[in-house]
Amino acid sequence: MSRCKLTRIVLFRHGETNWNKDGRIQGYANIPLNNNGTRQAEALATSLAQIAIDLIISSDLTRAHDTAQIVALRQNKTTPILLREGLRELNYGIGDGQKKEVVRQEYKHILQIINDWNHPETDTVYLPSGESRGNLVSRLLDEINETLNNYPDIKVLAVSTHGFALSSLYKHIFNERKEFENCEFLELQSNQIIK
Repeated sequence: MSRCKLTRIVLFRHGETNWNKDGRIQGYANIPLNNNGTRQAEALATSLAQIAIDLIISSDLTRAHDTAQIVALRQNKTTPILLREGLRELNYGIGDGQKKEVVRQEYKHILQIINDWNHPETDTVYLPSGESRGNLVSRLLDEINETLNNYPDIKVLAVSTHGFALSSLYKHIFNERKEFENCEFLELQSNQIIK
């Protein structure tokens, strides 16, 4: 189905976890929000309370799902949440659960390419057993576009996801690098979500 109208999209990063504080790579690890993360999600929910969100799609990982639930509870109506595996953080493979410094030392060459967002191979390299940034962006766009096509009448779609995922999507759309803090959000229009 082809969409004729624009949908407002609000993307946000989950609240803080203990692994965020400890400098551990989370990736696909299912780590819950800590107390500060819950407070951050409540502040985010307050910030978004005046936006009438019709639907939230969320990564199925607990930290993103819990953030989405807190946002949904602050809405003036019942806002459904759909869990989507395709909205997960980058799969860091062997890096998941490791301290960032350890991975930086062991895989210095690969991480130099991944972290140089203008390097010609930045979208194709990955840590062993992980995935590339290009794959990450592709699955994020697929999930968002599929939702927009399946729910053509929604006016506001919210997306609860992860830091590197959100930064990678931002780079894809605006061709510049931006890091997202826990519970920081970004607003777009559906015509900006193209592959």
